[in-house]
Amino acid sequence: MIKLFVLIGSFGLSTLITLLLNFNEAWMIAVGIIGIGLAFVLLFGIMLFFIAWLFILRLEKNETPEKYSKVYRKVYNRYQLFLLSLFGVKLTVNGLYKVPKKTNFILFQNHLSNVDPIFTDYVLRKFPMIFVAKESLFKIPFFGRIIRHIGYVKVIRKSGLDDTQEMARGLKWIQANECSLCVYPEGTRNKTFPNPIILDLKEGTMSFAKKSGRPIVISAIHGTEKINDKLLLKVHKIQIDILEVIPPEEYEKMSPQELADLVRKILIDGINNPSKEKEKVRLY
Repeated sequence: MIKLFVLIGSFGLSTLITLLLNFNEAWMIAVGIIGIGLAFVLLFGIMLFFIAWLFILRLEKNETPEKYSKVYRKVYNRYQLFLLSLFGVKLTVNGLYKVPKKTNFILFQNHLSNVDPIFTDYVLRKFPMIFVAKESLFKIPFFGRIIRHIGYVKVIRKSGLDDTQEMARGLKWIQANECSLCVYPEGTRNKTFPNPIILDLKEGTMSFAKKSGRPIVISAIHGTEKINDKLLLKVHKIQIDILEVIPPEEYEKMSPQELADLVRKILIDGINNPSKEKEKVRLY
């Protein structure tokens, strides 16, 4: 319904501008078609952000939510959809059937770009999920409040500051079956990919996963390291592969280092060998 309203508005706006500019008939058709497309993007974006703005009016900037919010996740998914459509992203996924449906889980994924969570979150939008995110993301207008009220866990990297309460909240939510949690075990983006293919994995993330007692889903993301190359001028192919699921009974007796070695091996193999069986993610 919203898209139909926007399409009608786009047609009207394009027609008005074309008539005002007084082009001849051939140019009127060409400009009209182009204008409808541009007007659709403009009006869709304005409407999306207006609706999102209404949602965040009552949100306190630094308020800590008590539980996972499905409502704000859906609002955020609409925002993600707009970005995917605007930037011409071709998003594919493989192995989605491997993701546990009867229990929540810890998701480990390689980290190539700041936009990795956007693609991963949208692919897994049918699963209740939050992400561990760096502090600076929570300071972005609109975006920061939304992810805070979904329940994203804030990691503070500055020396002397403590984020143990945030991590403890994430662990509590997992154990209470509120949602699943995505953690980037490298701890930061791999800015020099493919040298190395993957950074050293943090033992702390392995200890966190072991405390959760939940399955560990390992995923590889491909292509986001090039996302800033001609962002609006070409189609960017992003692929997410669900590689393996490690049940708790398989890792519970491992040390954090042994678990890190196993996860690293699976990730490197998955990054080096992207799946050829791809399921296109519908953007709707």
